[in-house]
Amino acid sequence: MKKKASESRKAGNTQKNRFGKIVRFFQGVPDPEKMDLLFRVFFTEKEKQMISDRYQILEALLLTEMSQREISSQFKISISKITAGSKETQRLSPSDKDFIAQRMRKIHAD
Repeated sequence: MKKKASESRKAGNTQKNRFGKIVRFFQGVPDPEKMDLLFRVFFTEKEKQMISDRYQILEALLLTEMSQREISSQFKISISKITAGSKETQRLSPSDKDFIAQRMRKIHAD
């Protein structure tokens, strides 16, 4: 049986609300050791690797002039994952790209 459009929207809103709650939960953690604890509890090793891969992809796309092929070769990440990350960066506004790039540069400077 097909879902009605209203049911689909309601499911999407519920997922969005749950994700917002998760964001708020992680948002106020000032201690890196506590954040590490939460990541260990919330994410499997595979999920943490996926997050790590996405970070490397975004970092390379936003902070370097590397091609997707170069990123794949250097970090041993599949082209399809890099393409997915690239598509996400293309959806970002210039100010959002700058925000993310600045956060990444700050990590490098620390």
